[in-house]
Amino acid sequence: MLVDTASLTGKDLAAALNAETTARAQARTEQIGRAPRLALIVANDDPASAWYVNSLRKSAANRGIECDTVDLGADASADMLRTELSVRSADPATDAIMLQTPLPAGVSLDDVSPAIAATKDVDGVSPLSLGLLTAGSGRGGAGPPPGRGGFGGKNGAGRARAAPPQITPPPGARWRPGGWFACMRAPGPLSPPTPRR
Repeated sequence: MLVDTASLTGKDLAAALNAETTARAQARTEQIGRAPRLALIVANDDPASAWYVNSLRKSAANRGIECDTVDLGADASADMLRTELSVRSADPATDAIMLQTPLPAGVSLDDVSPAIAATKDVDGVSPLSLGLLTAGSGRGGAGPPPGRGGFGGKNGAGRARAAPPQITPPPGARWRPGGWFACMRAPGPLSPPTPRR
């Protein structure tokens, strides 16, 4: 018996998401008179994290999104992180915020994520964003960062959502901070390298 098979890759999906991100960033630029701005808040010295942050910066630039990286150092305190997240949340020139993990020793996501405004929370990690996304309101966070499904925000071109409507969680997927889509990055330059053992 012959079985039809299909090769499943993320190339088509990644191309569609990247095109949507670019279009939304262009619309936002026209709407507000400047490119949308993503703030990447980093407080670690993890090489894989540095690689990922660099890939996000490149992806943002390729899609017309300004990207600020704020490196608070691997010894940053919870107070330092909360302050920076609060400042960026209140800054009208910052449209979206990502808090890069891992966090410094002794600092948990629960300690600092409430300082991220739900309307700017890219990964949906603040309690309000997570609640809105979990409730299915589609009104949480700024939406996935470049390469993960679009760009939005409080005044974005269309409301952001946990994922584009044509994408549904795979069977058995579980929600975690960053959303189910955080573990479904398309293969290629946006995927972190696989650790070698």
